[in-house]
Amino acid sequence: MSKRFEVLNRIDREFELLKPADRLTFRADAYPVLPIDQASRSEVEKLVNRLFLLPSSPPNVVVFTALEPRSGCSRVCAHAADLFASKVNASVCLVDANLDQPSLHTRFGVPNQSGLTDILKDVGWDMKNVTSQVPGGVLWLMTCGSPDHDRELLGRSPILSARMAELRGRFDFVLVDAPSTSVSEAAFVLGRLADGVVVVVQANSTRRETARLMTEEFEENHVRVLGAVLHGRTYPIPEVIYKRL
Repeated sequence: MSKRFEVLNRIDREFELLKPADRLTFRADAYPVLPIDQASRSEVEKLVNRLFLLPSSPPNVVVFTALEPRSGCSRVCAHAADLFASKVNASVCLVDANLDQPSLHTRFGVPNQSGLTDILKDVGWDMKNVTSQVPGGVLWLMTCGSPDHDRELLGRSPILSARMAELRGRFDFVLVDAPSTSVSEAAFVLGRLADGVVVVVQANSTRRETARLMTEEFEENHVRVLGAVLHGRTYPIPEVIYKRL
């Protein structure tokens, strides 16, 4: 993929006037749980800084999605949440909304007994019973929950909006791992309830035109695109941001 590839050329302009968020303080007593090499950690840290630490009014709920399956979206989202939670004195919750390929429980080594699907199908579920801190860390996690063969459950659930509002009120920041847009409308549904989406683009496979059309589709659905992560290369961060570093 060309080094000139960028999904959002406006992101460069948006960050020019940003100043560090003054409502966040940093912790020194926590570390990321997931193993990650130093080079990758450095790049994920830059992504976290750009998304949450530099803006004066950072987004509180962010959906991570991809254009195609197996684009590294779950990995990027998990590491971003893990690193962010270890850096700030704020409650950060990671939600596995990838009903087709849930993986966050495996990454963090926790059981997937109850989670998102359960609270969407039964109003009796208490949110505190499906969120818990990951072992050895400060990050909160909501797993996918009981298997559900309705891949469009997120779009059909009459209480999704209320549950997302509950998550927003319960945690300072919420990062949601959503399925790819090629297999589900969930990212659009969740994106409208969030403050924006981050699109993970697979290096050397995603066509420029496909990425451009997807960006336009999000905008047509009134979903703010916060940035694009170029995954699968030495520097898996937004290409246009990388050129500024």
